[in-house]
Amino acid sequence: KRKKIKKFRSMSIISQNLSSENFSPLFRTLNINGIEESNEENSEADFKDNRFYKLFEQLFNSLGLAINQDSRDEFNDGYPGLANIIQHAESEEDFYEKIYSYTENLIKISIDQIEEHEQLQNKFKKVKQPIKLLNFLLSVKKKQADSVLQLGMIYAYCGLFNVSLEWFEKVSQFCEDKSSKLFTDAQSAIQLIKQKIDR
Repeated sequence: KRKKIKKFRSMSIISQNLSSENFSPLFRTLNINGIEESNEENSEADFKDNRFYKLFEQLFNSLGLAINQDSRDEFNDGYPGLANIIQHAESEEDFYEKIYSYTENLIKISIDQIEEHEQLQNKFKKVKQPIKLLNFLLSVKKKQADSVLQLGMIYAYCGLFNVSLEWFEKVSQFCEDKSSKLFTDAQSAIQLIKQKIDR
């Protein structure tokens, strides 16, 4: 039997407006491919001086996501994950698609799997500010609200307090299939939070 979702605490959300509009002027002033062909011997060092790289390095750090080797296999060029995203983006829209893909592996893990694997719970607990990640994903792809809602429920299940009643209600509005089990589970989560507040 699935354990009850626990440890909810309501708190106000500082909305993180991380939509692409914020970065458009910066995007237009940079070489999105990051590395000039003539600089091949020192390309990795040069690439890390790219202001665009630094901006998203800060973003990922603030989300508690390490810029590491997790996605090296995807592009097979030896750069850390975030560098891959920036280097291979063909347009601003493509860049945000790649950012979303980079974090999508988190969304694919269900609450049932989380319950069974302590290691996965620890992985989620390492994300220091999950609400920033959730709002960022939502701002990039509102069409993926169902997936973002599921990720929010996973954070709540793992005892991360940043997922509030207001957030669940806001994301639920974007869900396309109101009859899905995911949406029903989210409504149950909302009720649990309300009960905690009422006490």
